[in-house]
Amino acid sequence: MSEVPALDLELVVDPAGSVWLVQARPLARPLVPGWPEFLAAVAPGADRLPDPPGLWKLDGEHNPAVLSPAHAGVVTWLIGQGAGLRVLAGWLYERASSSGRAGVDPHRALTELRRRHLPAARRALEAFVDDLAGDLRPLLPRALEHLRAIIAVHAELRVELPRDLPAPDPRSLLSLRDRGDYLDVLPAAWDIASPALADLVDPTGLAADGATGDPRASCDRGLESDPADPQRAAVLVRELDDHLFALGLAPLRRIYLAAGGRLGLGDDVFLLAPDELGHALAGQDLPDLAARRRQQRQFASLQPPPALFDGRPVPVSPRRRLGGIPVGPSVRGVVAQRSDLADLLARPPAPDAVVVLPALTAQAAVALRALGVRAVCCEYGGALSHAALMARELGLSALIGCTGCTELPDDLEVELDTRVGRLRVRSPDLS
Repeated sequence: MSEVPALDLELVVDPAGSVWLVQARPLARPLVPGWPEFLAAVAPGADRLPDPPGLWKLDGEHNPAVLSPAHAGVVTWLIGQGAGLRVLAGWLYERASSSGRAGVDPHRALTELRRRHLPAARRALEAFVDDLAGDLRPLLPRALEHLRAIIAVHAELRVELPRDLPAPDPRSLLSLRDRGDYLDVLPAAWDIASPALADLVDPTGLAADGATGDPRASCDRGLESDPADPQRAAVLVRELDDHLFALGLAPLRRIYLAAGGRLGLGDDVFLLAPDELGHALAGQDLPDLAARRRQQRQFASLQPPPALFDGRPVPVSPRRRLGGIPVGPSVRGVVAQRSDLADLLARPPAPDAVVVLPALTAQAAVALRALGVRAVCCEYGGALSHAALMARELGLSALIGCTGCTELPDDLEVELDTRVGRLRVRSPDLS
């Protein structure tokens, strides 16, 4: 018996409550492309994921790529500590929260970050670095606990951003404030396997105006230059808590790099979860790293669903395809697809291109500024994401959360129409 094709149904409910079928059209494309392959990788032979229940969203805004086994192991440890996270076929999902808890006062958060938490996290990193010459095994649980404590502070100092943010001040790029002082720890991607920005490019090319490049300078400068407006202060907190989280990840990366040198593994050390790395440092046999590399390639080829509810994918409306949150003026240009920040830096696009990225991380936005790019489109992100905030402050034309943009071919001529929030493919000139 042949399988019934999926249909797009148009239904109408009349005043009496009767439901009428108006149209039934075969779907031109799957509602959730790639779902069978993703399900087979997570739960072979099942018709749904057995876990987790409830609504979960792919963390594409921060982690638009598959996690390294090292970082997936860190997340698995955090899950054991109660974090609302899941790693499914190497992809990071977050529990959708309906909590109405109000954020803290942004000026208080700024004071706490600058005077206490950032200096303390920097001192902790320096202490870890000093201990790298000794036994690395006791450092691993210490570094995990350090990250857990940083995440707790990160949550405690959460601020709310209003949707009616004031127009950005071109003289004060809040989303780039002090970034030059943290390039040694800010990763290209939020993964302990990811190199820091300072390892990829000349740090002076990515530093904000007036940044010193001294890791201690932003704390020493004090609070005199912080904005008085609470809305602008909240934007700055969003930047500084990125720096705090980076300092939370940095000790683990330093330990992994030291262990990779000791074990002769190089970057393959990031194929090991923290417990496996501890076993390897104790002289135990390594897992099959070649098989793990093959698994990573398989996971990277999957199309993870953007949202899951009770183990099933939540379809994305076709009307959202090539539509997103608009920022800046409309522009025209040719598509320049880049897979991540490293790809963006390795293959700098033309300044008049429309750069397409899975996610516009804060780090990638800084690189776009340094490269002189003026238009960007990304698959993931929301109205108050780093992508939207930084696009506004940097004066970029952008579509944030533009579903389907990463499927477009390179060199396709498009119009990024911010009047209606659409990415339009321009027809060839037939004249």
